[in-house]
Amino acid sequence: MAAAPVKIRTKFNLHCYTYEGIDAIRDSMLAAKAKCSDENFVINYSIEAPPEYKAEVISLDKNGAIERLNQSLEIIQTEIKAKGGQFKLV
Repeated sequence: MAAAPVKIRTKFNLHCYTYEGIDAIRDSMLAAKAKCSDENFVINYSIEAPPEYKAEVISLDKNGAIERLNQSLEIIQTEIKAKGGQFKLV
């Protein structure tokens, strides 16, 4: 019997009222995806309703998925704060 993949989700708010605005939000999520996603941990980001975003990872390793999701959220937080934005975990 094969193991079932686990889906871990989280929601967070991103605001950026500087000149970069939407580009800063997009770039922060792309940077996190590039650094934390691989074939074992696929991280997807989607917009719920501005400014609320959702991140989810699907994997067979639950603890590894939680660790990768936390790493990606830390990267998003540092990237958006460097560009003058705000991050809040919901």
